[in-house]
Amino acid sequence: MSSPLSRKKRRWPWIVLALLMLLAVLVLSRSPSPARRPPPTAADAEAAKLIYYKLRWAGEQPDPKPVWFSWGHLQSGATFAGRALHVPNATLSNDGERLALSGSLDAPLGFWVNLTLFAEPQAKAPPRLSGRAGALPLPPLVMEGLIGVARWVLDWRGTPVPAPDAVLTGLELKPGGVMATLDLPPDAAGMLAMARGASEPVDPALVTREFCRLMAERKGLPNARLATLLPVAFAKQDGNASPTLVALAMVAVGPGAGRMAGDPEKIAGNCAVPGPQLTLAGRADLAKHWALSAALAATYGENVSAVLGTWKEVADSGKGGSGFSYADLAADRAGILVALRLADPAQAAATRRWLAQAKDSDLLPMADLALAEGMSAEEFARRFVNTESKEHGRVVARIDAALARAMR
Repeated sequence: MSSPLSRKKRRWPWIVLALLMLLAVLVLSRSPSPARRPPPTAADAEAAKLIYYKLRWAGEQPDPKPVWFSWGHLQSGATFAGRALHVPNATLSNDGERLALSGSLDAPLGFWVNLTLFAEPQAKAPPRLSGRAGALPLPPLVMEGLIGVARWVLDWRGTPVPAPDAVLTGLELKPGGVMATLDLPPDAAGMLAMARGASEPVDPALVTREFCRLMAERKGLPNARLATLLPVAFAKQDGNASPTLVALAMVAVGPGAGRMAGDPEKIAGNCAVPGPQLTLAGRADLAKHWALSAALAATYGENVSAVLGTWKEVADSGKGGSGFSYADLAADRAGILVALRLADPAQAAATRRWLAQAKDSDLLPMADLALAEGMSAEEFARRFVNTESKEHGRVVARIDAALARAMR
């Protein structure tokens, strides 16, 4: 006959299994909730851009500052962030007492984890955070522990992130929106890098070195074509390409592009001297799209860069914009592809050799694509529906196929 102790030992695995099954029943769902958000409009893109500028302003202030966000702008920002982080149903809501950010994550076997983060305002104090995972409530004490673990993991990976109550120091819910008191770090690159699980932010000292080198090298080049500068940029680069790509974006777009690595004025230093704009396929705008998208992909990941590029075109389709351009989008995707291959140890050396001899038509095969440009929102909707339609997807697939052929 077995002893009571051995019987207890045999029961423990079944108890653990039962608890795990109960947790799965509480947390997992068969469908995402809330429903998927519709594709962004030009107004959404403009609102997300406004939020970015407000956050950047807050980060430049020496002390915490109250910043106003309307409900419409906040939802547009949530839609953008959701697309960038693969949460297409990200939604912001307000029950009068709490701010709620909801979204869903894929789980195995076709299940979903529906998550909600609640922020409850408190007088003269940071908001109280709580949450819900499926039907499982996450009270403030549990939420504090989960956030602590997440911050510890990010810190261990080299991406330290401040505590939420150190960033959002006050919150007021108003009928028209939210007044948030923010104390953002001037360099938010590390915080944004966590969106892709980066092991570490881009080193601003290396970006400075590369930017100064490229500005000096550019003076001796026979022309201002991007294809002429790329062999110089990557001739001696045999490791992490991110600093070089950020520096290249600073040359093509302007020193402000260095913001993704830190303070752009400090990074540029005395090296930001005027010079002819870089061109790709005879156009300065295409060189900017190519270089900036490559740098964004290297810094924040492929999806963030692609979403930013798409939203830029959606914004351009609005009133007063230059119109939705698939040529611009092709340049974005060309830069992203090169950044991804440079980051892949198995393809990096071959990609550097390819860049050393690539022509404009290799970097962006415009003649093979015959892409629509300058479309208003109405024309784009008539021809391609939206940026998540089959019609749009076919154009993007054709662009990607042409880029892949050019890089063989």
